[in-house]
Amino acid sequence: MSKNEEKRLTFNWLNSPFSIVVCAGIFLSTFAYIYLGKQYFDFLSKRSESVHQYKSSKYKELYEQSSPKILALRKSTDELLSLLQNNYGISTFEIEKPLENLQKAIVSYDNYVFDVEFYGNSNQVTSAKEIQRWSYDVYSQFSSQLLLAEKVQDSIHDMAIGVNKISANQERKEYIRFHFDKIQNELNTMIQEENKLYYKYYKFDIPVLKLLYNQLSYNFRVSIGLNITSELAQSSEIASEIKQLEKNSKHQGSQIPYVVAQSRAVLSSDFSANDILLTKKDSRLKAELVDKLINQVVENDSYLRKERSLRRKDF
Repeated sequence: MSKNEEKRLTFNWLNSPFSIVVCAGIFLSTFAYIYLGKQYFDFLSKRSESVHQYKSSKYKELYEQSSPKILALRKSTDELLSLLQNNYGISTFEIEKPLENLQKAIVSYDNYVFDVEFYGNSNQVTSAKEIQRWSYDVYSQFSSQLLLAEKVQDSIHDMAIGVNKISANQERKEYIRFHFDKIQNELNTMIQEENKLYYKYYKFDIPVLKLLYNQLSYNFRVSIGLNITSELAQSSEIASEIKQLEKNSKHQGSQIPYVVAQSRAVLSSDFSANDILLTKKDSRLKAELVDKLINQVVENDSYLRKERSLRRKDF
């Protein structure tokens, strides 16, 4: 076939109705692909933007909700710290209310953590749950201390009830002295553990909780695009700092635990002394603490308050 014939056939085909339909189909298909593709990618872009806006909105909402929850936790933990700094030989009557306040703050925070788990990202959930875990640990420590105080008070109460059944003065004194050895041992354990609790709580738990609060704030602020302060930036990695804090918080006990207890707010956790004057002072502080606990046990029991039978003069 000559070239002229090829050109003629090609020209005839291009001018045929079939070729026009085919070309139109190709054009329309190409246009539809481009148009629908653009519509699809616009849809994906808008959906992605909508999801991002929704997440940012939920993160902001969770961040705003965190403030009163954290404030309640800090207030209750600070209340317990103040109790330890300003008192020693703390009775159940003194610790029950602050501990109840912490419990209420934790319950409220638990509800908040549930929302964070549902709407927050992985970093926010991790930080929120770490605060929750640490708060439970603090509550557990103080609950254990309350049980030690309760044990001492129960022994005082039992001794006071028993002594009322004894009329002879000498027998009363012998009875009290016999039971008082047990009370002294329980009181020694209570005060040693109270000192350990103070140093761990003041030098470790409280600082760690502050780091965790900052870490939670950091994770929220990053997610919603707020400015990050230098303090918050440092809270992104706190493992090494926690480890260092733990080293400086351990108290091994003391030969003069009542002296340490009275002045622990200004004494280091490793304070140690073996002075005869301090030993005498320790004995005096112990006797004063016994008086305090006896008075509190008596004043909070209607029967003993009526009888007022147990006094320090009997020892």
